[in-house]
Amino acid sequence: MKSFFNPKTIAVIGASTHPEKVGGILMEKLQTFRGTLVPINPKLEYKTVLDYKSKIDLAIIAIPAKFVPKVLEQCGKKKIKSVIIITAGFSEIGNVELEKKILTITKKYNIKFIGPNCFGISNPYIKLDTTFSNQQPKKGNISFISQSGALWSYISDLDIGYSKFVSLGNPIGLGFADVLELSNHLVSIMRAFGIKDLLSRYLPTTIQDIYDLKSKMISPGRADNNLRTVNENDVEFLLRQSFSTLFS
Repeated sequence: MKSFFNPKTIAVIGASTHPEKVGGILMEKLQTFRGTLVPINPKLEYKTVLDYKSKIDLAIIAIPAKFVPKVLEQCGKKKIKSVIIITAGFSEIGNVELEKKILTITKKYNIKFIGPNCFGISNPYIKLDTTFSNQQPKKGNISFISQSGALWSYISDLDIGYSKFVSLGNPIGLGFADVLELSNHLVSIMRAFGIKDLLSRYLPTTIQDIYDLKSKMISPGRADNNLRTVNENDVEFLLRQSFSTLFS
């Protein structure tokens, strides 16, 4: 998992110089990355990850969905063990078979991956930002884990510091419980359709509070009568109230 948040070399598969394309946005956001950035595109020097001779810690895939299995095979042959699949067009639109191909290939090569259809990750401490937020978030001690990226687009602009952000997208690879193992910070905040796997592993937990912003506020180690309903429209209020309490 270290290679997701502290990579030394990142390959952007689908890199572009076009500022409005996903690959172009990613390349622009990663210009501040404190490491080696390798653009991968058939029109560039490195047509595939196999053309780059040195080690690649993390690959970010931003290409049409139908090509994802092929480049995952290439990642496997290159011995890249960490992959983020930004690409959409899978089970969220009914393309379940393509997701099954992804699972088969990643299992074959023992690749850990986030996505597909995800918003990326962020680690402000090394200026790593593979998201589409308007600006780089400030450093802090909050980890934010979300299935969707829309909420991050909003709160990353707030005057709050973060240590990590993860958008899981269609979480067929790493899930909430997997990513939460990386978080030993004061708060982890999640928005998800369900967190059953997380609760089974992290109740009780050393993390002070875990918020499921869709339905409940869950306070690990406390009685069930402390659960209360949270309206998503009150997200900003909840965040500010929680943070001011924890960090005052």
